[in-house]
Amino acid sequence: EARGDHSSPAGRSARTSYEKASFSLWEHDAGSFRACFVENDAYFDRDFLYGTPAGDYPDNRERFGFFSRAALESLKILDFRPHILHCHDWQSAMALAYLQFIYPNDPFFREVRSLFTIHNLAHQGKSNGNVFDYLQMYSHSLNEEGYGEVNFMARGIYHANLINTVSPSYAREIMTPEGGAGLDGLLRHRQRDLHGILNGLDYDEWNPATDPRLRTSDTARRTAKGETIPSSSVGRLNSTKIATAEPRSSPALKFSRLSELSAARCRIGRDATGISATL
Repeated sequence: EARGDHSSPAGRSARTSYEKASFSLWEHDAGSFRACFVENDAYFDRDFLYGTPAGDYPDNRERFGFFSRAALESLKILDFRPHILHCHDWQSAMALAYLQFIYPNDPFFREVRSLFTIHNLAHQGKSNGNVFDYLQMYSHSLNEEGYGEVNFMARGIYHANLINTVSPSYAREIMTPEGGAGLDGLLRHRQRDLHGILNGLDYDEWNPATDPRLRTSDTARRTAKGETIPSSSVGRLNSTKIATAEPRSSPALKFSRLSELSAARCRIGRDATGISATL
């Protein structure tokens, strides 16, 4: 069990912090990649990911603020120093603020650079300023934050080294008052660091019909079954190949969220290992 020496804030949020700050870290080594999971039943053992059909969970900002801090602490536990910290949308944005305000002098994170990807600017993770007491972080307000408000999305944009979106056109759109959801001014301020990368893939490189890494091509399997192979299947059928890609020279860590559109079914194997930690 690993324990941190971070002091708890005073008041009601201090009790909440103390009660929910412990977590277990599970690691599964699949050979070509490692998957790590942060476990905290008080925050994450729920029927839904982000909220019920009636609306978001009221403690979502604490939940994902906690997750971001636990993920960073997990890097130290695992002794894994990524070159790039890749955060997605507001749910992981606070990790970038942590790097500046909690770990600015920590040699472990000294060489880490960050990338923040915006998928949907409309969901910003707004909260009242009391969330900073719970997160044990104290910062100045941003112009995009109302009085007594914390905007997780704005924090990600402000603190990241680089920012990208899902297409060049969306990158231009969110810098306009009409498409910026109140953050267009901040995005224009960061426009030299803002890039749009079109979603897509190289159909020649990622072709399951000709991929030499596959034991049997998808074309051979489906032809043997007498199936007709639509041309659109080339990209769709190869959606899981990232798990077998050749390792790169620069390690990276990805913090992300799951949604109904992007959820993946995950199962921890019997050889998974776990440890417990306290923030």
